[in-house]
Amino acid sequence: GSTLAPGEFLSAKEFTAIMQFDCNFVLYNKRKINWASNTINKGKSCYLHFQLDGNLVIKDISNTPIWALNLYCQPQPHCIVNAKLILEGYGNLVLYG
Repeated sequence: GSTLAPGEFLSAKEFTAIMQFDCNFVLYNKRKINWASNTINKGKSCYLHFQLDGNLVIKDISNTPIWALNLYCQPQPHCIVNAKLILEGYGNLVLYG
């Protein structure tokens, strides 16, 4: 899978989706919050992980999940998704796969 470390982001036009240092994953339109994971200070050194099963998960430094989209392929454990997380120019954060 892919990850966004603290401070890393996706951007498209005036939109930015950033994994913040406070463990909150936030989608901004310029400086206005459009959406947030509401995980502020729920862990340390959190990162966003797009797992091979298609689930989008925020994990802390000890790899403990603190938030998850809970959308993944079935049947487990052998299902692998060839998908991408894309921030589109009009502000949608979309899982394609």
